[in-house]
Amino acid sequence: MERLGRLLTVLLLVLLGSAVLAPPAMADSEYLNHIDVTYDVQADGTIDVRYEINWHFPEKGRHGINLGFATRESWDQDRTKDVVYEITDVQVSSPTGAPAQFVEGTDGSGSDESLTLRIGDPDIALDTQDATYVIEYTLAGALRTFDGVPQLYWDVNSPNLPELRRFTARVTAPEGVVRARCLVGPEECESAVEGGVATFSHEGGPGVTSVVAEFPAGSVANAEPVLEDRRIRSAEMRGLDSAVEVQPDGSAKVLQEIQMVFPDGDDEQRVELGSFARLPWDEEQDQILTVEDLLILDERGQSIPFESSRHERDASAQRAPIRFGAGAGVTEPEPLRTFEVSYVLRGAVGIDGDVARLRMPTVPMHSGWVTDANATWTLPGDVLEPGFLQIWYYQAEPGEPCAFDTTVDGATITADAEALAGAPLYSFTDFAFPASAIASTEPLQPSLDAAKKRRRNLGLGLGVGGVGLGVGVGIAAAKVGRRRDDRFATVPPGVMGTPGLVKPASRSDNIPVRFQPPRLQPWEAGLLMDRQYEPRHLAATLVSLAVRGGVRLGTRPLMVQRIGNANVAQGVERRVLEVASRGEGKLTKNHARAMRTAVYTGGQQRIREAGWFHQTKPWLRAMAVTFLPFAPLALLLNHLIRNDNPLPGGMIFIGAGLAIGGFLGAAVGQRSMGHAALTAEGRALLDQVEGFEQYIATAEAPQLNFEAEHDIFRRYLPWAVLFDLTDRWTKVCRELAEQGRIDPPDTSFWVGASSFDNFGREMSRFSRDVGSASKPPSSSGSSSSGGSGGSSGFSSSSSGGGGGGGTSGSSW
Repeated sequence: MERLGRLLTVLLLVLLGSAVLAPPAMADSEYLNHIDVTYDVQADGTIDVRYEINWHFPEKGRHGINLGFATRESWDQDRTKDVVYEITDVQVSSPTGAPAQFVEGTDGSGSDESLTLRIGDPDIALDTQDATYVIEYTLAGALRTFDGVPQLYWDVNSPNLPELRRFTARVTAPEGVVRARCLVGPEECESAVEGGVATFSHEGGPGVTSVVAEFPAGSVANAEPVLEDRRIRSAEMRGLDSAVEVQPDGSAKVLQEIQMVFPDGDDEQRVELGSFARLPWDEEQDQILTVEDLLILDERGQSIPFESSRHERDASAQRAPIRFGAGAGVTEPEPLRTFEVSYVLRGAVGIDGDVARLRMPTVPMHSGWVTDANATWTLPGDVLEPGFLQIWYYQAEPGEPCAFDTTVDGATITADAEALAGAPLYSFTDFAFPASAIASTEPLQPSLDAAKKRRRNLGLGLGVGGVGLGVGVGIAAAKVGRRRDDRFATVPPGVMGTPGLVKPASRSDNIPVRFQPPRLQPWEAGLLMDRQYEPRHLAATLVSLAVRGGVRLGTRPLMVQRIGNANVAQGVERRVLEVASRGEGKLTKNHARAMRTAVYTGGQQRIREAGWFHQTKPWLRAMAVTFLPFAPLALLLNHLIRNDNPLPGGMIFIGAGLAIGGFLGAAVGQRSMGHAALTAEGRALLDQVEGFEQYIATAEAPQLNFEAEHDIFRRYLPWAVLFDLTDRWTKVCRELAEQGRIDPPDTSFWVGASSFDNFGREMSRFSRDVGSASKPPSSSGSSSSGGSGGSSGFSSSSSGGGGGGGTSGSSW
């Protein structure tokens, strides 16, 4: 029974691993169709805000939305302060009739706080996926003044909102807007000022959107931030007086007075001092540190109990933090407390040749908020080098040098608050002095990181072999029994024959050159060639529409402008044409992705319905390709479990290699199985496509002369794009034009083509850029976009997300 349980465990691990290869279930996404915002600045510095949000839910049955508007952020100009905003007179409505009742609340802690609105009715489920909400409120504290000129620099959204597909905004003021700027991340978006009104827009995409508007000097009052002392979330060290004296036995005697500030209401007042039990000394040795005679006193001289724990791990860096509750025994603890910590640190000094080095934590805890500090280190000999090191706790590497401003006076080193406030996390002293100045030290130990690295290298070598084994098994499983395309048996390739009289297609079959394109749209030909969607299918489709007068194209910027009506195209091409914008602006990712979707879904429909592809795939072979690559991993796990042997040292890399090999083997195997095999009809059409590809790839200008009366350049250009032969095709047609055999090629559908000489390169670039723009988006608290910088939105370093405010949201 026990053995059965072990085998079932192994099987479960394999099944869980192979589940990664299963395609995710398709689900509609949540996004914002449109946000339209109005900021109406009043003479008293308040702003009447109106948000109109068109929300697309991922499914029907949702109740409404949650929104958060930033009301408190950290102030970048002075990190001891927070900037606060006041939001009042909130009103919510819905032009589409969605329930607009709301519950107002507060969310966040410390320097991040938001006003939250839960909009909707818990008893009413929406029977639609789209609803529009209008949120109106009055905002105070958002304006700033730079060089006597008032300004609004405001983040409209935050990373915590769903994808925004279209954004518009306007800013008005009592004496109008002087100038405006629109930012999306580091990029500029559309802005304009007309009649004293600033307007902003962009077509959505990733990044925080910010609006910037400047007003005449003196036109609005209260254009300064409202600042309060920074609200802390956890205990912080504000003051430090540290004295370290190195003893003749290589230990360090430490006396520190630490001033701490605690959040309001924190009665336990927990404190954690950073200490280490082991540190990497160099590539081959570790330093062992031991805290002895530890005593912690509060302001009254009362001893405070503490606890210490060591983070045991197979690494040279091992923390041993010291924790204590400063509020214990105090009826009403003050938020500002002072503690005295004293101890002896054994092993603080190590010998490196004829040089001794003091290595110990620079400060007892994070010192970024220290305002009053002084540290003194007294060595038994004159300082040779006052260095510092920083380690990366989860990386098996010795410390890296880092710089501090210190003062050296013989055998004494001192550092002030400014230097200590910049101490990075896990920084250590590396003070060198003559080894002859001490009598003895604790011995250094062999490096755990070095031993682990040796085991890892061995395991990696064997793991690479495991990867190869898994991939080999997957490919072998895929090759066995793979179905080949059919071909009509009684006619040459490319000719439709008698149904039922078929044979397996062979690579040795001679595909005749075809002088005319097949009766297919380019995207259909691409589907037959690749058995799946590829980006050049969309590029060829757009070029096909362009040469027939449906769209105009360009690359600087990437542009697809609709100029014709829908009658120039049918089916998939018509759906692509309907997506194209009639404006001359840059092709947005949303439009490009919608075009991709039209071609992709058309291809999936062809695969299912056209009779070009075999619809069945042997399930037993598919299972074998999925699971057999995991067989070596299953055998290894079964062996280790049966022998009660965990994965020691580098063995984990062997297991990882076999696991990766299993995943890759299954993935490569699935790919090697190929996509659905072609029926005889589908293979005949593909033969026609490949025959025409040979013609485009090999024909020279004299061979095309017989078609000089036709506009062969434009008619075959979409196919050249599909075959990645655009440069060659334009070169051949340029030769014909230079010889006077055809009219100069007509590129009027192309925007910005300076000459036909570089047209081929521009078309190739267009194909690449369309593929990049149409890629589906990758998957990805508070409403704040990260803090209010307090800088002008017109500076060169400004970006979207650098202003005040911000809005978060989700559906429920």
